[in-house]
Order: sequence, then structure tokens, then C-alpha cells
Amino acid sequence: MNAMYLIPKTARNTFTGTVPTTSVMLNLRLIDLQHNRIEKENICTTDTAAEKGFTGNLPDILTTEGSRVEVAALNNNCFSGEITGRIRFSSHLKYLDLRNNNLNGTLPQQIKQCLQLKVLLLSGNPNLDLAAIPNGVKRFLRDMQVKIDFPLGTICQQGTQQDCVPED
Repeated sequence: MNAMYLIPKTARNTFTGTVPTTSVMLNLRLIDLQHNRIEKENICTTDTAAEKGFTGNLPDILTTEGSRVEVAALNNNCFSGEITGRIRFSSHLKYLDLRNNNLNGTLPQQIKQCLQLKVLLLSGNPNLDLAAIPNGVKRFLRDMQVKIDFPLGTICQQGTQQDCVPED
């Protein structure tokens, strides 16, 4: 099936609510929903829904089997929830920008199945625990030379603390 390169103007608007998903979206290669919130401090924690941009969990297109998305620019909205293990279905993903949302949890082990990933941007999610990233995920990011915008910290092998090596 041919790639769909229809790129609607969805960035830098004031869209709000959740992102709809249809089966047609499975063939999208680029999803650009960045900068849809009004730039204010802590906007995701206020009750002013009209200023929040996109809200709710990350779009299903990233976690649906058969997804062909290569570039996902979802920064500067108010997406919340966790990056779930279903991210493994984004095996074509090369660029994922989730900066400045309201995500929580940490990176799941299943991100290691995104073998084409080259850029992963996560800063500005105050409830996302980047210190708790599993060592296997840290090694994957380092070994695959994924460009990141957060420190990996110490990477430990299986075993004791003396098997730890600092981030390069």
C-alpha cells in the first residue's frame, strides 16, 4: 500500500480535545500536532480547557498495530498518561517529540522494539520519571545512538552496583 503524505495544517493552532483515530490514519507517515496549546506556565493543570491544546492519552496511532508513523511531533500540548508498552507497534518511528506535555510514568521496555528510532525528546513533562528508565532501555538508547534531550544517568549491568558504568 502506498504511503499517505496528506499533511493537514494541525500544528500551531488552538485545537483542543482528544485526537481521533481512524483506520485511514494507520498509513500516515507524519503526525504533526505540535504547539496547539497557548503558551502559559502550568497550563495543563488549569481548568481552562480552551487553552490546553490536545489532551488525553497519546494518540492511538502510536500504539496501534500496523502503524506506519515515522515522525510524531506532539510537543507543547497537554497529553497525559503513560507511554505504554504498546509503543512497540511504532516500529517505523524515527522521530518522537513529546516535550512539554503532562506525561507520567517512565519509558517502557518495549521502546526497544522501535529499532529505527533516532530522536526521542521528552523534557518538560514534570511527572515523567526519567530517572527510573530501566537499564535495558538506557543501553538501547545509547547503543542505537538515539539523540535525546535528557540525561541517561548511570547504566548498570545485571548484578551489583560495581557493574555500573556512567553515561558516555
